[in-house]
Amino acid sequence: MIVVDRNFAVSAWSESAADTWGLREDEVRGQNFLGLDIGIPTGELRDPIRAVLGGNDPPDLLLTGHDRRGRRVVCTASFAQLHGPMGDVHGAIVVMTVEATEG
Repeated sequence: MIVVDRNFAVSAWSESAADTWGLREDEVRGQNFLGLDIGIPTGELRDPIRAVLGGNDPPDLLLTGHDRRGRRVVCTASFAQLHGPMGDVHGAIVVMTVEATEG
């Protein structure tokens, strides 16, 4: 799970994300998520994240890439809104389900 703010800066990075992508939370917090080199084409997540920030519910997105161990992975990204205390959208939650494949 990854949480980004309205400027695409990482505000939360789960242990699972650290294990999969090889970067610790302290290395990515505050960094632009779309610019991170984590093995998948993060730029493809720009439009779904923008949709979430705009109050919409984008469909899941399928991505392929490589994990930190160099294994080919297929990743399903799901998106949700992070609401502030007044109910406004403060950020986007990105949940990635990753499956390693052979090769």
